[in-house]
Amino acid sequence: MKFVIIILCCIAAVSIDCLTDAYIARIKSLVDQCQANPTTRVPDEWLDLKVLEKNAEQAGPHILCRLQKLGTIKENGDVDAAALRKDLLDAFEDPTKVDKAVTKCARREPNWSAEKTAIENFKCVLNFN
Repeated sequence: MKFVIIILCCIAAVSIDCLTDAYIARIKSLVDQCQANPTTRVPDEWLDLKVLEKNAEQAGPHILCRLQKLGTIKENGDVDAAALRKDLLDAFEDPTKVDKAVTKCARREPNWSAEKTAIENFKCVLNFN
């Protein structure tokens, strides 16, 4: 049931019309891996993306874990724009929208830690219109 809620929130949050079963399974696997680690675990209710976004500052290690496992945030904290583009193309149907999201969200300010970069990237992608 929690998994269904997570996916429904994901769909609503980023206006995804259709996600493949393979994409859903890949994301669920990454979340499960981050949840299995006590240092990156968040309360189960935070797995709802809207709740996770509201608690993003406190969930930084979890968000960083997700995005590093996804490959969109490198180990050094830089955003991998090519990996972000590939991931968003798997989720969005509109390549123009993906290009705009990558342009806006694939950034790291010089003073940002890897965790801060992950948080800001996560919020940017969720709020991209």
